[in-house]
Amino acid sequence: ELGNPQYSVFFLPVFRDILQMMRPPVAPEKLTYNPNQPWLLGNILLELGKSLNVKHIFIDLRAGMSELASPLFFDPHVRRVLFTTTSKQSVEGTCCILNQLAKMAGLLRQYAKENTYSNNTNVIINFIPPNEVNSIKLTNISNNLMTEWQALLSNDEYLDSDSWLLQSYYDQNLLGLDTLEQTLSVLGNSIAVQDV
Repeated sequence: ELGNPQYSVFFLPVFRDILQMMRPPVAPEKLTYNPNQPWLLGNILLELGKSLNVKHIFIDLRAGMSELASPLFFDPHVRRVLFTTTSKQSVEGTCCILNQLAKMAGLLRQYAKENTYSNNTNVIINFIPPNEVNSIKLTNISNNLMTEWQALLSNDEYLDSDSWLLQSYYDQNLLGLDTLEQTLSVLGNSIAVQDV
């Protein structure tokens, strides 16, 4: 509770624990369950892309887990990019999602299907403040993400963190851009964009 005698502000959590978050009222499998096409939503979007003759389809899912985002997020054919900041809540949420991907990867291995989660997932640590560049805090965040990431891999697999973990630094110049041309110009000179 925050506030003073004139007013009060209460913050209530949407979920009390991770187990409750992973069991939403509408489960992902209820939206996509089809024995012949388990990843129906992704297949529909792929067909739409083919009919429009596009090379790539980008889908911006809302932050966190949801019953509507999960059918795409867990689709093994989709390339996913996770964004996190250096805040504790954001890092914990990203670790939770990587943990769920690892469980799906384990199921795929159990049924002798290819695990595409490890080579189709990237994590970007975003908006790193100048005072946290090369800090112990940033090293610890990277190590926490690496621990969850290792569970995505089979015993004989190893991926260097440089291949999936990227860092993007805070740059005031990237805020409030109006046009694509202006954005491309600013991006070309920005210290926040890491060469990969």
